[in-house]
Amino acid sequence: LADGVPQADMPDYYGAADLLLLVSSAEGSPNVVREALMCGCAVVATPVGDLPEYLEAFPGCRLLGDPRAKPDAAVYSMRRSLQQASQGRHARRQRALACFGKRRYQHTLYEAYLTTWQATHWR
Repeated sequence: LADGVPQADMPDYYGAADLLLLVSSAEGSPNVVREALMCGCAVVATPVGDLPEYLEAFPGCRLLGDPRAKPDAAVYSMRRSLQQASQGRHARRQRALACFGKRRYQHTLYEAYLTTWQATHWR
């Protein structure tokens, strides 16, 4: 566990970690998960925010049920992810770049602006 680490140093921590565990009850689009994936770190998380839309498509990543209701299932998911963590590091990093990289965001933002502009100017 790391506390008070400067943001600029976080890639070193993600790169050294085998697994990020996120057990939140509510999130929007958790940046910590995207940052970890960009560094190739495996992620096991509760299905909050937009995680159910993409997390399990990454090798070695899993969604948990309620860890309070089924703690044994949570431990099993973490063990399976840890077993596969080193094998999928490069694949996770490449997929994250494709999904969340700068070019992807630029394209998504451009499409949103274009759609909005067309809707307001072509009536």
